[in-house]
Amino acid sequence: MEKTDVEGRLVEFLQKKDRDFVTLKQLQKSPKAVRDAVGIRSSDSVAKLEERLRPHLTDRLTILNGSRTKYLAFNQPHDVLVATLVREKPGKSLGQLGQSCPLQKAPFVDAVNSLLKRGQVRCEIGKDYGVKLFPADAEPRDAAQPPGEGGDRTLFGEACQRLNRGQEYIRIHEVRDALGWPRERFDRTLEALRDEGALQLHTGDVSTMSQEEVHKSYVDENNFFLATLTWRET
Repeated sequence: MEKTDVEGRLVEFLQKKDRDFVTLKQLQKSPKAVRDAVGIRSSDSVAKLEERLRPHLTDRLTILNGSRTKYLAFNQPHDVLVATLVREKPGKSLGQLGQSCPLQKAPFVDAVNSLLKRGQVRCEIGKDYGVKLFPADAEPRDAAQPPGEGGDRTLFGEACQRLNRGQEYIRIHEVRDALGWPRERFDRTLEALRDEGALQLHTGDVSTMSQEEVHKSYVDENNFFLATLTWRET
C-alpha cells in the first residue's frame, strides 16, 4: 500500500473520532483496516508503534512527545492545537489542560503564553486559586449559572438526589437528561463537583448501554470513559 494511502487511513480514523490526536497505544484499538495497513500488533510497545508509524507519515500527521506518552496528531502549530483544546475544554485549569495536551511542559506553556498575548484565550482565577483557561469569546464562568439559590452545583445535586433510587450508583446519562443542559455546562459542573469531592465517578459496562447512553455519559480529560457517579455531598 502506498505511503499516502496509509496516512489517509490514519487521517480518516482521527476524523471519525473527531479528534486532533490520540495516544499511540490507542491505535491498538483502531479498526482492523488501520491496524493491518500500519502493521500494528497488540503486543507492540510505544517505541515499536512509533517505529511502525514513522515510514507512513508525510506532512499531514506527526508524532508528538507528551508529558506521559507519545501521540499521533494532525501536523499543526502548537498554539493552534492548544487553542482547539481550550475551546473543547473551557474552564479547565492550566494543569489539567497540560495533562491532556500531547505536548511537553515547555512547548505547552509557550503556546498558552502566545495565545494569551494575542488575546485568543483568557484566564480566570478560581476559588481554589487555580488558573483556568477559556476561549476569548466565551462568556464568564458565572454567567452560565442560572438565577436561584446555589446555582448549577445545587441544581446538579438536586437532580442526583431525585435519581437516587436507593442504589449506590447513579447513571450519568440520566442526570444529563434530567437537567437538559448544553454539554459544556453539564460537564463543567460535573468536573467542578468532582474536584470538590462532592461526587465520585466510576466506569460502566458499555455492553449493557445503548449508543445514545454511551454518548450521554462522560469522558474525562485523560480520555477515560465514565458511566456512573456516587453522590457524596450531604
